[in-house]
Amino acid sequence: INTMTGYRKNPSVQVYGSRLLWNIFCPDAIVDPDYVTIVVGRSLDYVNAAMAYHQNSQGLHEIIGCLLSKISCFTKGDAREATLEAARDNMRAHPNSWIVALHGCRCLANVYTRSSTSLISQQSAAADGIPEILACMETFREHQGVQSEACAALAAMCINSPPNKEKVRELGGVDQIKRAYECWNPNEEYCVATKVGAVVALTSLAVDLVVLSEIREKGIILKFEQLIEEDSDMPTRLRSVIQDLLNLAKDGEDTGGGLVFRESFDEEETCHCIRANLRAITSPDFAPNRISHLRSNVLRAMRRFPTSSDVHHDGCKLLACVFALAPEDSGSIPSAEILPEILETMMLSLKDHKNV
Repeated sequence: INTMTGYRKNPSVQVYGSRLLWNIFCPDAIVDPDYVTIVVGRSLDYVNAAMAYHQNSQGLHEIIGCLLSKISCFTKGDAREATLEAARDNMRAHPNSWIVALHGCRCLANVYTRSSTSLISQQSAAADGIPEILACMETFREHQGVQSEACAALAAMCINSPPNKEKVRELGGVDQIKRAYECWNPNEEYCVATKVGAVVALTSLAVDLVVLSEIREKGIILKFEQLIEEDSDMPTRLRSVIQDLLNLAKDGEDTGGGLVFRESFDEEETCHCIRANLRAITSPDFAPNRISHLRSNVLRAMRRFPTSSDVHHDGCKLLACVFALAPEDSGSIPSAEILPEILETMMLSLKDHKNV
């Protein structure tokens, strides 16, 4: 690291130094955990400097991607955020390199898998690299390794973050994951792993009823039901994760049929949906990960029916419950970008419905 720091402008030193770091970096062999933290921190400082000095060197960025995916297995605290940012910037700088894409996705998956709660940057899905991951899946449709690592990253990034689920859905992530599942022969071992990763990603997203509804509408649930019944030779691992998704879909069908907002709803149907969610949100079984989706859908309904006193009356009730239940340490608290929209909607509601 000292040598590479001293010769930052020399591309050969940076490439071979990074390759050496990647080959020898083995924190498990270091007894002192504090020293591991120091080495990781210094390596991240070097990585950022090297990428800044050699932005156009794809070879260097590829070996740095490999190094980051290895470092990400041992990062903690602030180093996780720094690793996340470095991986995202690397993917953005060289979007046509499958090596950068594969190891970038692996790095993101490692960081989020090691985090039991939402990371600070989960407040902004764009900052997390979700657009970059989906871009990788689009660019490298035929690269099984990239597809597999991308699905793993999406699953890890969404499991604790309702905003990330919504972002993946908005950017067409369900279709990308569906395509990743369908691309290869299910009987080959590595293909099974890719398919398992795709189903796990869908399951992570389907915890939210809005996303589950989209998954159902695209025929994915029906297809998996048929596969379970017809394919007796399906690998055990794949059958198990598909069954998990189907069980989740069944639970959603039993409890959430009237909870999903739809653009096709008229005023009366929208009122029924808001009231159904009011009943559900006070239930002990209410899933907190639905709070951000619920908030955005209620605001959308109030804007769609500005003259409906029933929609605004029940909508205000539901919003009050939503904000009362939102944990302060979660992604459910509205960001500074969303607050003006909320305040504007509420002010118009108060103005137009003074007597309600």
